[in-house]
Amino acid sequence: RVYTIDNLEDLESISSQLGTALRSEYLLGYMPSNPSRDGKYRHIKVDLEPSPKSQASSISYRRGYYAPVQ
Repeated sequence: RVYTIDNLEDLESISSQLGTALRSEYLLGYMPSNPSRDGKYRHIKVDLEPSPKSQASSISYRRGYYAPVQ
């Protein structure tokens, strides 16, 4: 995200928006079930099940990765 500040008086508002955005982000870790170090592409799928109380949510993630070779 980019927050452009043209006026220093907007800094407090932008800081508040940035703080809100950071408090609502999560980072997930992943351990592959296939330990092979074969360099092949592995697909990843992440599903999001929002709670009834939550607002509309979005998710972004890598759709896969190449396994290490060494």
